[in-house]
Amino acid sequence: MQPSNSTTLNSATLSSTFTSTTPASTAPLSTTPASAAPASTTPIVAGSSGLISVYDPDPLFVLKGYKVWQGRRYVRCFQPADNSKAALNVEHAVYQRLGSHPGILKYGGRVAVADNVYFLKLERAEGDLRSLMPRYSIPPDQARLRMAIQIASSISYLHSKGIFHCDLSCRNVFLFHDWVVKVGDFGGSKIDSQYPLAAEEVRYELPLRGRDWEKRSYVKRELFALECAIYEIMAWERPFPELTDAEVEANYKRETFPIVDGLPAGDIIHSCWKEEFERAEDVEAALRREIGRESGLGAWNASAHLKGLFDWIFR
Repeated sequence: MQPSNSTTLNSATLSSTFTSTTPASTAPLSTTPASAAPASTTPIVAGSSGLISVYDPDPLFVLKGYKVWQGRRYVRCFQPADNSKAALNVEHAVYQRLGSHPGILKYGGRVAVADNVYFLKLERAEGDLRSLMPRYSIPPDQARLRMAIQIASSISYLHSKGIFHCDLSCRNVFLFHDWVVKVGDFGGSKIDSQYPLAAEEVRYELPLRGRDWEKRSYVKRELFALECAIYEIMAWERPFPELTDAEVEANYKRETFPIVDGLPAGDIIHSCWKEEFERAEDVEAALRREIGRESGLGAWNASAHLKGLFDWIFR
């Protein structure tokens, strides 16, 4: 069974999970909107610091905001609203800087839903990957490796733009038709020297290893989280799903990680957990080599092979 290409979605699968805990001092949302026409919205689901609503004028998109509106009056408001507004401002800034990338949710700009109230217009996926895993049988190795490459490529692109996700997990990876995945939920992200509003969930959090919490580099933190996401895709379950967060944290402190023997890209996952990679693009390159081996191509270079053949024929 593979993901549907339908735009009729189960509301329970759509989520918004950017874990903002501290309000940021950012510009207000009431700036020039992408659309000046008020939009009627229908509530879908509440995340940890925002609300996702159907965007009635275009079913291929959803709205992300701190209120749900019907007509010109709001029927629900996220609390605390200031936290949600801060995260939405960060997310808008991230999408503005990123522009278009095949592994990032499409961004349609800000949409006016009422006077001086603007929400983010985001591409509508089938749902977040973690929520959808129980629905689908585990995909073939090649499909999972392609998903891992898509995520690694997206994180590499983020870093090249001076952005760290800071809450990467399969909650924030969104599924489309034919096992295409895209990264989203940037409300807690770090932009340049700005302090992030979020941090990784316990199962995705880089161990201290003798360092102070704030002394761990953002690159190493993100690469550790990236490999946890890749593990979750390859194993089709979170790291140590049977354990509590406290037990997982104790395992990581003892350098005890999930068994990766027999998993596609198992060696790559283990190396990243041990902080042996320096850049997301190196992880992506390793995954591309792995998918070549899995497909039986190995390091075979077609152009070099053909050149050698022609040299032999016309010698």
